Amino acid sequence: MRTFFLDTSAFFKLYVPEQGAQVLQQIFQNGGLRLITSLTITEMMSNLRRLLEVDQVIDEKAYRAIKADMMGKIADGSLEVIEITLRDILDSIDLIEKRYMSPIDSIQLASALRVFRRTENLVFVCADAKLARLASDEGLEVLNPLQASSL
Repeated sequence: MRTFFLDTSAFFKLYVPEQGAQVLQQIFQNGGLRLITSLTITEMMSNLRRLLEVDQVIDEKAYRAIKADMMGKIADGSLEVIEITLRDILDSIDLIEKRYMSPIDSIQLASALRVFRRTENLVFVCADAKLARLASDEGLEVLNPLQASSL
């Protein structure tokens, strides 16, 4: 069974009709375990609020519907949330000391690497080219939905 670790940059595409959205839809239609970090929930809500208040491309009804769908996926088990640990934070510092990356990217990557150490067939799903490259450099199999037409 494949395990998909979804970075926010990719997970967001499930809810916003843009390039890469079909790959995320396939991940949720096909079998396998889908993981996000608890940090991803906060990032998602912030990004959705930006679409509502700053970019004004969604309305309050759409915001609530997307939030409800995301929370529903968590509640029904089709999306598993992994907690950020102190070990992840310490490992994220090690990653930053190897090469510059944002704090959020380093925490996401450290969390994915923790899961990778105990899980076979982990796929790091990421639409951020820099983070995808860093994850690949760390030995993760990476799926960039912007570069894939299907699974």
